[in-house]
Amino acid sequence: MRGRSGSYWSPSSPSPWRSASCSSSRDCAGWHRKRLTDIWSDAKYVLTTPRKVAQLVGGAAASKLLVALALAASLRAFGDHLSIATLIIVITLASMLGGVSPVPGGMGVVEAGMILGLTAAGIPESDATAAVFIQRLFSSYLPPLWGWCTLVWLRRREYV
Repeated sequence: MRGRSGSYWSPSSPSPWRSASCSSSRDCAGWHRKRLTDIWSDAKYVLTTPRKVAQLVGGAAASKLLVALALAASLRAFGDHLSIATLIIVITLASMLGGVSPVPGGMGVVEAGMILGLTAAGIPESDATAAVFIQRLFSSYLPPLWGWCTLVWLRRREYV
């Protein structure tokens, strides 16, 4: 992992997330206390600035809506239809299920939850399975690949 100074971090070097002066538990406690104080002050700033709150809530709502629209398009490809509200509920519950699972990113668990939710809402299981995998392919699995390709391109041209 490359640090801010441009050097590579290895498991034998000190953690990039701790300060160099964190040699004892007392020093670490002080460092963590300062870090939590900084986080709390940033959170208070965001929550007391109406524009920031609107951006935060609006961005989260837009994200859920776009994922629901992608799932609606996938369902429509198989001739099925559900309301956007139902799709948002299914996606939210599946995401919560994936969030509590011990699997990284909820991979597999979120898909199973979405398939279960769609079949409970009346979509045939085969259509729900295909629609969920198509939606997850385009919204969760391909974007990191495009991002990686873009990062490689930027590094080759020394933009990053």
